[in-house]
Parts: sequence; structure tokens; C-alpha cells
Amino acid sequence: MASAWFRRRQRAEAPDAVDVIGLPYLRVSSGKQERGYSPEAQRREIAAYIRRMGWEPGPEYRDADRGTKISRSDYQRLLTDARRLTAEGRRVAIVSVALDRYGRNLEEQLRSKRELAAQGASLHFTREGGELDDDGTIMRGWMAQKEVQKLGERVTASKRVVADMGLPPSGPAPWGYRWRLPQTAEEERLSVGKAVRRVLAVAENEAPAVRTLFARAASGETLGTLARWVATLDDEERGGRVLKRSAIGRVLRSGV
Repeated sequence: MASAWFRRRQRAEAPDAVDVIGLPYLRVSSGKQERGYSPEAQRREIAAYIRRMGWEPGPEYRDADRGTKISRSDYQRLLTDARRLTAEGRRVAIVSVALDRYGRNLEEQLRSKRELAAQGASLHFTREGGELDDDGTIMRGWMAQKEVQKLGERVTASKRVVADMGLPPSGPAPWGYRWRLPQTAEEERLSVGKAVRRVLAVAENEAPAVRTLFARAASGETLGTLARWVATLDDEERGGRVLKRSAIGRVLRSGV
């Protein structure tokens, strides 16, 4: 009751709010889920923000790509659609959970912010209190861009240590598995100076879905049908991965 009253009052105080279309933008870095930034968590936060503002929800835009990459397909589609909608006289608000989800390229963040503002559109970030001014964008954008640089340095250093020890790189675990540290004397023995650095173990929350995938494929289902089924799984079952037809084909061909 209280929340409904709040929304009615908010709309009364801002009668044009319902004319705004809120465009959700979600991003994770590659198909791997980031802690606290799963697509479903982003989706819930953004939807709640749009409802609270009394806006019309628009289509969702979602990328699984690096934030430094300006050519992200849905990011560019988002900007194109925002231009079209504002040219048609619609009021547009792009909503993301945080500036570093919107992107990690400071120059592009400022450019797109100013372009959208010139069109009468706005940028909102649920975890940063809504809109950011230029100073807030510069500060948070610089921090997001710097974090990418530091991460790259840490990854490079880690790979160098692994190579110096004569160990192979492990890469991300396949769907249905997880990497864990050695737990037995035999596993520890194999992890030093040999081919095994970490142990590949079954991920119990993902394994049932992977078994079902192989069973359905064995029964003759096509990649398209399997992709549509996988899209119905929740993030936990997919391990936060974005699994399209090509990725599912690689899972089915994998020796693991």
C-alpha cells in the first residue's frame, strides 16, 4: 500500500514521468559471471528502479563483453535506439546498475553522456543514486578504467609465475565443472611441477543441467532447440554463462 501511494505521489509531482521510456542495459565481462553482477541480479535492480520512477519499461540490451570495447553489439544498438526514440519525440532514460557496467572507457563514457544529454536523454545508475554529473562520471569512470589496467597487470604477473614454475595455464572451467585446490596428498603431489595445477571437480549446481543437455542431444534435438532450452535455465544452473548455439556446440564436442 505504501509503495503504491509513493508511486502515485511521485507521478503527481512529476506528471510527465510516465512519458519516459526506461531502457535497461546489462553487461558482464565475457560469458563468465562476475561476483554480484549476474545478469539476473542486474535485471531485477533495473526493473525495480524503472518501476519506482514510474517509467515505461523498454526493451532490454545485454552484452557479454569487455567494458573497454566500444563496439559491443547491444551497447551500440542501445545508442542507436535512443537516438531514434528521441528523434521521435520520446523521452529516454538509459538505466544500468553501475557506471562500470555501462562501460570502462572514460572517454566513451563522457562522449555518450554528453550526446544523450544533447538529445534530451539521461543516464541512470541504480547503485550510484541515479544520474551522475560530469565530475562523478570522471571520478568513477577513471576508477573503472584503472581497475581494468590493474587487473591486466595482475593477470600478466600470474601467468608469468605459472610459466616460470613450468605449469600449464588452466583457463576457465568447462560448464558443469569448477576448479578447486588440491585436497589430498596425491593431488598435491601432482600439482607441483606436473601437468595438474588445480583439480577439475564437478560443479553440483551446474552438473544436472549439463547431463540433461547431453541426454536431449542424444535423443536428436537440434542445437537451436537446445539453445532455447538452455536460455530458460537460471544463472546458477548456467554458472553465469551466456550459452548460445555456438557455445553449446563446443560443450557437446568437448572431450571433458
